Amino acid sequence: RLETADDDLRETMFLDEARLAARLNHPNIVQTIEVGSDGHRRFLAMEYLDGQSLHRVLRRARERRAPLDLAMNLRVLGEVLTGLEYSHSLVGFDRTSLGIVHRDVSPHNVFVTYEGRVKLIDFGIAKTAVASQQTSAGVVKGKIKYMAPEQASAGPVDRRNDLFAVGVMLWEAVVGHGPWHGRSEIEIFRALLSGEVPRLGDGKHDVDPAMAAIVDRAMSADAADRYPTALSMRDDLEAYVSATGGSSATD
Repeated sequence: RLETADDDLRETMFLDEARLAARLNHPNIVQTIEVGSDGHRRFLAMEYLDGQSLHRVLRRARERRAPLDLAMNLRVLGEVLTGLEYSHSLVGFDRTSLGIVHRDVSPHNVFVTYEGRVKLIDFGIAKTAVASQQTSAGVVKGKIKYMAPEQASAGPVDRRNDLFAVGVMLWEAVVGHGPWHGRSEIEIFRALLSGEVPRLGDGKHDVDPAMAAIVDRAMSADAADRYPTALSMRDDLEAYVSATGGSSATD
């Protein structure tokens, strides 16, 4: 009986992902080619990407003591934001917003091809307004180090949840490690639940105030204080690059 219930849940989740994947068509999002079945097995056929996850690229760069320069990081994050703006703004056939929130934006789910393309992947736990299977109350999904406070508390999330995660990635690009460096997942979780989110502009890091302001706005504990859209955050990043050449984010 339990196996049947679990199978039904997995089937529903797969179909939700398949329906969403079939709607996403953007250069910065992995493309779904076909949704089908082979006997009792269902499958998603997606475009072949020849490259590496951003997580692996960054790890290999650290191992070689040749970290990616800020300009390259900002270019990648700009394309991630472009893909997010598309998915967040997607509407149904009746022109009603689909309310898509990725909920797992992280370097693990950003793919960089050897040709230099940037693709956001894995919408498997994405939230949509039309999903038949919504996350149960009290169930937390996603990677804790990139999670916004409202997601950690299993509360309602919207597009600003994904922008918090991009803010964490931007912090990593600027400082060389994340805002939760040295803390355990339990400690991070408790801090998120209490709304104690680190701020890059608190003086602990030698960072250009203009860049710190972008990171801190994206990572505001209160979603109302964050960027309202991925496009608005991307515009600030592009303005920063134009003003500085993107070569440095430190004083």
